[in-house]
Amino acid sequence: MDATGNRRGVLIASNVPMNPRASYRLDLTSGCGVDINAGGGRQHITLDSRLDPGSFYFEVGNYAKSAQGGSKVTYFELDRR
Repeated sequence: MDATGNRRGVLIASNVPMNPRASYRLDLTSGCGVDINAGGGRQHITLDSRLDPGSFYFEVGNYAKSAQGGSKVTYFELDRR
């Protein structure tokens, strides 16, 4: 986020279901993709091949709880270094 609180990165996923007590990890994969690993589940997202992974870092949004008691991560994004 920038100083005004606006996201300035490349949004790669949003509203990803996740157990709030689970560990999670974002891994760059070959072919400019990302694996989101959360509590044993995995979601793969392919990024634009023109992105240089060395120029970005991962940012993970806050948890959001649904009325049904479920949890989601509000967003995953790549921010420029």
